[in-house]
Parts: sequence; structure tokens; C-alpha cells
Amino acid sequence: MENNKIVYRTFITTMQMLRDRNYSEGSLLSISKNQVVNISKLIDMSFNDFMLSFGKDNALEIDYSKLNFIFNKESPNHKIYISWFEEDKIDQTVASETIKKIEKLYSSDREKVNRAIFILKNKNVLTPSAKKILTQDIATSEAKHNITIDIFLIQELIINITEHKFVPKHIVLSEDDKNEFLSKTRIKPNQLPKIQLIDPVCKYLGVSKGDIIKIQRLNTDGTVYISYRYTV
Repeated sequence: MENNKIVYRTFITTMQMLRDRNYSEGSLLSISKNQVVNISKLIDMSFNDFMLSFGKDNALEIDYSKLNFIFNKESPNHKIYISWFEEDKIDQTVASETIKKIEKLYSSDREKVNRAIFILKNKNVLTPSAKKILTQDIATSEAKHNITIDIFLIQELIINITEHKFVPKHIVLSEDDKNEFLSKTRIKPNQLPKIQLIDPVCKYLGVSKGDIIKIQRLNTDGTVYISYRYTV
């Protein structure tokens, strides 16, 4: 039961993460990709409702095959695939088959999934060959697929890091806001202080290389200090 509650907490954090990445609604693939689910309702789901929806027939164990989702972002048109993995080991074959399954979900280029979130039991689940496939840089000529994959461990998502009182608010500037900021300040992006993609908040927000992050820190006197970081 305790493991079920841990997975439930990662589920709520993941739904919050998708909301904060501006995804709004999607579908539960174990039912139908045409049946729409609202992300805000999933965030508010109780543990009992979670087990009724995603548990096995006895409602005592989680059915991981049900924890597969597609969510949409209207502007720009993006689709993201989310899945929890029960496996103790994911090798090259499993990784490749999972990619192929995602690529076959939609037929048209407009509807294709371009991002995915995989949630694993622990860091030892992936074999080196599987990790190479899943964590490739899609911008390189050696890329085997066109899906950017974010890999999280269950323990990384038990709590929402952005809700911690010592974590300042991070905002990813849109392309228009980024261009306006650079024009107004007359600086080049690489002149800004750097922040790495592996930063926990950057990972949570799904930041890409070259993004500019606006960071708002609340001072003790109630004022807000704003700084900017360039993602590398």
C-alpha cells in the first residue's frame, strides 16, 4: 500500500508538471486516445479514486499498463507521451519498441508526439544501450528518432520541487518575450549567467538549450528581485 501511495504522489506531481509546461488536456491510452481528460481534474484526484482508476481488479495493486497518457499543448501544437515503467530492467529492445509504439500513435505529422516523459523505479533500470537511445540529442545527424525524452526516477517526483519555499519562481520566456528582452537589453544570450538543463527546476519545466529563464526571488522586505539565466 505504501508503494501505491508513492506512485500516487508521483502521479500528482507529474500532472502538476504538465500543467506548468502549459499542457491542458489529453487522453488515457488504456481507454481511448479520443476520450478527453482534463489535467486539473487529475491533479485533484484522491488516492482512492486513483486506485479505482489505475488499480488492478482487486484495487490493491497499481496496473502500470493503465498509466499511459497523451497530453496536448495548443500553442505551439505539441503532444507529449507520459508513461510509468514497472520493469526492473529496460534494455535496448524495450527502449526501441517503446519509441516505435509512440511514433505509431498518430498518423499525421501535425499530430505526432514530439516529447515524452518516462518515470522509472530507479537509476539502474536502464541499460547503457537503452539510455543511449532514450537520451540522444535529436538535433544531431545520428539521432534515431525525433522525440525528446525526459527521464525521471520515482523519488524525484514524490514532491513538487517548485512548491518548496526556498525555490524561486522560474518562468521560461516565450520566443517573443525572449526576443523583446534581448532587444531591450542589447545583450547576447550567451552573455547571461548560465543554468544547466540538468538543474532540477529546468528538468521539471522541460527547458531546452537556448531558452532564457526569468527567475523571481522574493526578498525579506517583500520586494521581488528578478534575474535571467541562459540555458546550456
